[in-house]
Amino acid sequence: MLLAGDATRWKRRVRALAQKNDVPLPVLNSIKETSLSGKQLRERVVAAQTKRWADRAVAKPSLRLYASHKHRISQEHFYDNLQGSAMLFEARAGVLRTRVWRRKWDDAEEVMCAVCGEEEETAEHIVLRCEQLTPHHPSDTTMAEALGFVAHPPPGDTLGTGDTTDASAAPPGLVTGDVVPNPVSTTRRRLEEWRRRARCAR
Repeated sequence: MLLAGDATRWKRRVRALAQKNDVPLPVLNSIKETSLSGKQLRERVVAAQTKRWADRAVAKPSLRLYASHKHRISQEHFYDNLQGSAMLFEARAGVLRTRVWRRKWDDAEEVMCAVCGEEEETAEHIVLRCEQLTPHHPSDTTMAEALGFVAHPPPGDTLGTGDTTDASAAPPGLVTGDVVPNPVSTTRRRLEEWRRRARCAR
């Protein structure tokens, strides 16, 4: 009875995994009964896991930007244990704790930017537009570029080809001294300054 019970639990587990990863049962029970190789089997499982992960992201409104640019499960190499990294993660996930975000739970919450007071304090305003925060992004930087979802062409590469012959020229709207080459580093520094100044403004 003990062995029969173990076999039953194993079969249930195999069946659940097969259904979860869209893999036919014969593939798991005997590799000889299918034309799929071990590599093809792994690719099929990865594809099923990626689709399930993407579907869950799309279902969450806060992950709209994340889901539209992040198409596969992979490690990001710009995270560390610093505060700017944590806030970058929040911004990428659509849950940066701005005043507009907190207003969803507190009707008395002020929504204007705590730093400049000129616009509503949204993630886009903090990351891209607030003139009181430094360093500045080039004026043509998108939110997806600032958060590291897509690469921003280097200064001087107006066509996005990688040619930086005119790299000494500042991007539109900035003077040369304001330019920080890495958009993600710029965003992290802006987020760190925003958090520090917003706390002082309370």
